[in-house]
Amino acid sequence: MNTSYANTKVEKQKEHFEAISQDYYEATQHPNCIEFNRLIWDYFLKSHPQLLPKKTKVLEPMCGHGIAKGYLEESLHSDFHYAGFDYSEPLVIIGKQRMPDSYIFLQDVTTFETQDQYGLVFLAGGLHHVYEQTQ
Repeated sequence: MNTSYANTKVEKQKEHFEAISQDYYEATQHPNCIEFNRLIWDYFLKSHPQLLPKKTKVLEPMCGHGIAKGYLEESLHSDFHYAGFDYSEPLVIIGKQRMPDSYIFLQDVTTFETQDQYGLVFLAGGLHHVYEQTQ
């Protein structure tokens, strides 16, 4: 894929998500959305408790406002170290405000690199936004 085209597409998408970030956050706080996601993730996570041993380092790429941390805490336990990143600054700010004890930072998943090791990488959503970069 043409790198220039991919970068332009990512930037356009970033602008779009920053423009709708407050609406997105509010939609994810609707009781129906919360219950729907809770049912899905609770079923999955309780069926796979081995995914999150205590003290595990967890990374959530494309975390939005850090939504997966809550699923993990509710379904399994809270004895893990959470880090999440997103390229939408407004959502990162919301995540930091909601979870000041967590490490949430601004980063584009298509350029993310790390030397850190994580026991669990949790993608609650987002891969469909970068499909072409995975080709």
